[in-house]
Amino acid sequence: WVLGYSDDEMNNFFIKALIESAINSYRIDNPTQSFFCSEIDILYPPNHKEFMDFIGYVNETILKLYGENTLGTTICMAIVNEEKTFVLNIGDSRCYIFTDKEFIQVNEDDSEVYRLYKNGSVNKNDLKYFTYNNLITRCIGLNNDLCRSRCYIIDKKFDGIILFSDGVTDVLDEEEIFSIIKSNDKEKILDAIVDKAVYGEKDFVIPEYLKAKYKYLFTPFNGKDNTSGVVYVK
Repeated sequence: WVLGYSDDEMNNFFIKALIESAINSYRIDNPTQSFFCSEIDILYPPNHKEFMDFIGYVNETILKLYGENTLGTTICMAIVNEEKTFVLNIGDSRCYIFTDKEFIQVNEDDSEVYRLYKNGSVNKNDLKYFTYNNLITRCIGLNNDLCRSRCYIIDKKFDGIILFSDGVTDVLDEEEIFSIIKSNDKEKILDAIVDKAVYGEKDFVIPEYLKAKYKYLFTPFNGKDNTSGVVYVK
């Protein structure tokens, strides 16, 4: 998760951060290791197409170093400028913007179960009950076919922006996350969300409509996945 503030050219530190993020997030020999990048001063290219092209360059660099199907990671990044905010996503990590009244997901999950939500078959908060909810359709580092990024441009005003892994949304509903944001000082928002996802106690009940329609379901539990993120509040 990379959150940056600038509007100049890209520098070598950003390149190093992205490559290290992919290498350290999902090594085959240590799949739970997470590289967390927060509040780094990066420089942004003049347009979002160059940003997306650069992701391809990072993917190629990783493939040259480690070969195909050796390691991979999701990437969710936000570049906050004065007028617009750019968000780039590969995988099922999420970016949200929020005000005191709204909590809005910016990107779409690149996952099999998210398609069920998109076609209206499943409520978004119920995606966590599927056993295959960790199967993603895009990532960086495994091969060229899966490295397909989406770039989102936000021109809507917001008070804050938050990016986090599926370890949060696999446990907490969006309403719970928004409630935590509104009830905490900005310096404590991220810690409160991660603590609730990892250590909170919650009785999960698989909805009856899911049981009637789908076979591959399971009951989630706190702390079941890599849980981390980054937040910026104006």
